Amino acid sequence: MESDYKQHRLEEKNGVKITYAIYSIFSDSLIPDDITRQTGIIPTRSWSKEPILYLREDGLPITRDKGAWILSSKGKIDSLYLEEHIKYLLNILEPAGSIFKSYMNKPDYVVWFQLIWDILEESGYFYLSRETTKRMVELCQFTQYSIDKRQ
Repeated sequence: MESDYKQHRLEEKNGVKITYAIYSIFSDSLIPDDITRQTGIIPTRSWSKEPILYLREDGLPITRDKGAWILSSKGKIDSLYLEEHIKYLLNILEPAGSIFKSYMNKPDYVVWFQLIWDILEESGYFYLSRETTKRMVELCQFTQYSIDKRQ
């Protein structure tokens, strides 16, 4: 497809160093094993809310103030093309879409995509197709875009 060719050329032009996508669910009442059991999807990382994990050397507590269920494309596909990372996650998430949508409707839950795009240049840009964007917004409340310059 012509647009795919243009996007790959754009990735080269912008000196893309790292790219991946993350799908996250956070809540005070989140129980990660419940999401894993309901969806059949093993998260990349997950944890429950814990008031105090341990104390630092100076006596201050280290806490996890929210539970989390996270699925990442990092290290799963070999591509600098951000849309491929998003599609990778969508293909895993969409079969359980109704379950993820139910978490979006819970008042104390936050569900979002985080798109990481690290480049060597001072500035850059990327494209996402309309179809991929539509698919994303069906499964999240927010999208965070992280564009950083790497050394």
